[in-house]
Amino acid sequence: MKLDLLIASDANYLPHAVTALTSVCEHNRHHGIVIHYLHPGLADAEAARVRSHFERYGAEVRFVEVDTARLGRYRTVFHFTTATYFRILCGDLLPRDVERVLYLDCDVVVRADVADICSADLGGGIVGAVRDAHLGDAPWKQKLNALTGANMQDYFNTGVLVIDVARYRDAGIGPAVLALLDRCHGDFFFADQDAFNVVLADRWHALPARWNVQSYWYAIDICIRSASYPPDWRLEYVNAIKNPAIVHYTTPSKPWQFMNAHPMKAEYWKYRRLTPYAE
Repeated sequence: MKLDLLIASDANYLPHAVTALTSVCEHNRHHGIVIHYLHPGLADAEAARVRSHFERYGAEVRFVEVDTARLGRYRTVFHFTTATYFRILCGDLLPRDVERVLYLDCDVVVRADVADICSADLGGGIVGAVRDAHLGDAPWKQKLNALTGANMQDYFNTGVLVIDVARYRDAGIGPAVLALLDRCHGDFFFADQDAFNVVLADRWHALPARWNVQSYWYAIDICIRSASYPPDWRLEYVNAIKNPAIVHYTTPSKPWQFMNAHPMKAEYWKYRRLTPYAE
């Protein structure tokens, strides 16, 4: 199966992006992998280094330089950089022959064959995503509805997205997200994730939790609050935590930081050691 992957980073996050992609390749060698790497400018020597690394897996890397002139105006804080917004442009930047792409944030590790998620039935949605562990049942959702006039019933995390590229392009999702950011980015704490949730309020499909197991699910308070969840949700989250297909190190605390205490921190370093950035 051909797998199209999408990732975006600046130079500072390059080692983490390569780690995330290496984890994919380790579990998906039997697929034809094409990596679409969005960046604001990468030295030729560094690009060659990355390309050589992924050739070991038989994966193709296509570097796409992004003009940051317009995106540079949007809010950046903590781990949200200008590169965070590059994915918005995927409809324009990806080739027309790419029908579906799996987008990954740089702070993830993949522990499974991703063919199932890449070919998942999106139930008529333009993107497939996992509910956000922190914001799905929080007042933030109501605040966004009041601010934008949206009618969100749920809220998804954008760290892992299955995107139907043709429908994304035809529906004008990218321009709609940019227009909303122009109007509200000062009020969107969670950057383009908030904008995506507003624009795609009724046009996304919920994927199983194991495909984006976020840091918050390991916290005590989520365990307490989950007592009010439907039984099938509780069982899904428990099984996802036991055997995550994708671990997503959300929050500003990251596994490459000394003081980070994520229970799956070793998984990050397991794959980092396989990259040119092992030290």
